[in-house]
Amino acid sequence: APTVSVTDNCGSSTLTVLGTNLLWSTGETTASITVTTGGVYTLTQTSGGCTSTAGSGTANPLAIPSTPVISVNDGCGSSTLTVLGTNLLWSTGETTSSITVTTGGVITVTQTVGVCTSAPGTATASPLTIPAPTSESVTACGSYTWSATGATYTTGGSYSTTIPAVNGCDSTVTLNLTINTTTTGSETASGCGFYTWPTSGLTYTSTGAYTTTLVGSNGCDSIVTLNLTINTATSGTETATVCDQYVWSADGNTYTTTGTYTAILTNAAGCDSIVTLDLTVQGLPSVILALTTQEFCDSDVDVTLAGGTPAGGTYSGPGVSGGVFSPSTAGIGTHMITYSYTDVNGCSATDTDVIEVQDCANIDEIEINVVTIYPNPTTGVITLESNGAALEEVRIFDNAGKLIDVITLGGMSDEIDLTNYARGVYQFQIKAGAGMHWDRVVKN
Repeated sequence: APTVSVTDNCGSSTLTVLGTNLLWSTGETTASITVTTGGVYTLTQTSGGCTSTAGSGTANPLAIPSTPVISVNDGCGSSTLTVLGTNLLWSTGETTSSITVTTGGVITVTQTVGVCTSAPGTATASPLTIPAPTSESVTACGSYTWSATGATYTTGGSYSTTIPAVNGCDSTVTLNLTINTTTTGSETASGCGFYTWPTSGLTYTSTGAYTTTLVGSNGCDSIVTLNLTINTATSGTETATVCDQYVWSADGNTYTTTGTYTAILTNAAGCDSIVTLDLTVQGLPSVILALTTQEFCDSDVDVTLAGGTPAGGTYSGPGVSGGVFSPSTAGIGTHMITYSYTDVNGCSATDTDVIEVQDCANIDEIEINVVTIYPNPTTGVITLESNGAALEEVRIFDNAGKLIDVITLGGMSDEIDLTNYARGVYQFQIKAGAGMHWDRVVKN
């Protein structure tokens, strides 16, 4: 009978004999067979037409561990793979019953019992994706309510929260918050009657505190308050009565006619002060002095002066006292006599005329009124006629006594053109022979 050698392997046994022309109980004819089921296996050998008795061998294949069953738990960012048993070897090189991987893919594991290793168990790891952290930057005025949390913040800073994603993994969100504040300010102003506030463009007519809201440089409200004082214009009236002219201190102007005048000043509040002047100008009385006698000898007796109108005025000048002229007191020479008159309104005016006192010690007679002037008053040309000596020269003085012209005359009669003279009263000093005649001419 053939001798069978048996080798038991993991999951199979190999039975081997020497020789040829073999026949195994499995039907195989090779010198070596492999079986996966334990038991007694026989074979015979035929040689030269003779068949041997059956040889036998018992096969006891070693048991192969079952293929490990892997359970997979895919978590956020990693997967955990777990099997039961010991003597494990994962495709990652780990040997524990549970491993954690962060990368998705196929993972295998085998189990060894004795000398036999199982077929690899296979599973796919698919870690859930963790959303990338996000952030937002917000600038707010005073406070900010974050929609992510519903919380209201009044202080700037960084705030974080987690938000579940659709795959169940939390997403971290950060709020970078800047809190700006509302600013305030005030202005003080005053106006006359009204004030238009440039800040708001509104016009106010009453004193008070007014506010407006602007947008500050930080984008928040800027509340401005206007403390306003409305001043008013003032008015007043002055009444004055004068004789000739009135210099109004309110405006510095000189007024000579009756009327109502207005000046606009500035009051203490800086507003208009409207002042009205009710002025009455009485007018100066029209005073004329035309002395009836203008030439005297120093030895003549005192004479009562006459020729001033309106009546009731007073005379003054050298040698004049109580309306009486004393040639001897006045002395030899030409003297200015003034006539002053005050009317019922208390207004005064004066006029002047001249008197000449001559030294008559060696003259038997003084010829009075040796020169006649006509027409007088005049508007132009006047005629001078002498009834004594020939006319030689005339000196013309204005009513203030200022010499304004000297004209040479000739003959017993001559003419002078006063057309270009201003209206007024003029004193004429006329030289005729040894005598000097004074007369008064009115130019209209």
